[in-house]
Amino acid sequence: MESVAAHLSRRALTGVMAGLILAGCASRGPQRAATHSTPPPYLRSRGAGAAPSLRPTSGDLSVPAAFSYTDDEDETSDCIFYATTGAPVGLVVYLDGDGQSFHSQGNQDQDERSRGGLAGAGGVVEAASARGYDVVSVRAPGDDGTWWLEDQDGKVHYLEQALDYVVAECGATTDRVWLVGYSGGSEFISQWFFPAYAERMAGGGFLLFGGGDAPEGKMAFSSGAKERLWLNWVTGTRDVPANSLEGFDGSGHARNSLAYYRSAGFGHTWSEWPDDDHGSITEKFGSYVGRVLDAAENGK
Repeated sequence: MESVAAHLSRRALTGVMAGLILAGCASRGPQRAATHSTPPPYLRSRGAGAAPSLRPTSGDLSVPAAFSYTDDEDETSDCIFYATTGAPVGLVVYLDGDGQSFHSQGNQDQDERSRGGLAGAGGVVEAASARGYDVVSVRAPGDDGTWWLEDQDGKVHYLEQALDYVVAECGATTDRVWLVGYSGGSEFISQWFFPAYAERMAGGGFLLFGGGDAPEGKMAFSSGAKERLWLNWVTGTRDVPANSLEGFDGSGHARNSLAYYRSAGFGHTWSEWPDDDHGSITEKFGSYVGRVLDAAENGK
């Protein structure tokens, strides 16, 4: 698969940095995050404790918190948590494409970031926060820098534990969980993580950008999961092997999994195929996140 960095370079969007970089969202645009060894205590106070405080007296919710998490298999990676203001209605979990470039843009100034993406203007954080959702972006653990190419079972295990940690330490709620992926992140969600995690999702669903192939073999989903979860695909009509340096067929993969999940009996499925390639679709992330969250909220 062509990496996110390659797509951005091809479209003359430079300045993408490697390593953990920190991002955020405030009323006048994303801010740089504050780095913590663990989430700051004022986030935990937003949770469902005996007397939760939804308006902490210390700490600024508009500044996202970046921290690392290590699971019980001693696997470590980085998370960035973007808190909405007030009482959160749910959690958006963002998994980036190969190279984790959008996860890594956050320590740049707003005008240096790519439009859309995770925390750029018109991005995932902006749309989700406006609708009362917290957002957590989790960097793929391991040395390969991808979610979908190696040790998928280990990454499923890591992400499950990381989300439990986020709920406990950041005051997030899992009443509605939306898995939002791009490219390799979408592949991981559709093929591995959603089949493993769906029964734990009380509401929400997934939104896949730029791919997301069908699982191998038949997966078992309960009738409840098929009725309550909303599954969505947005991949450009020009996201095809001829336009990829590595022959990746984002459109073909997405259509495969759409057919798979429909045949599995999921009642709420939606797809759109705009005139975009694998890179240009990233500018529209926030628009589509908003549309999907609104549609699910209104039962449409």
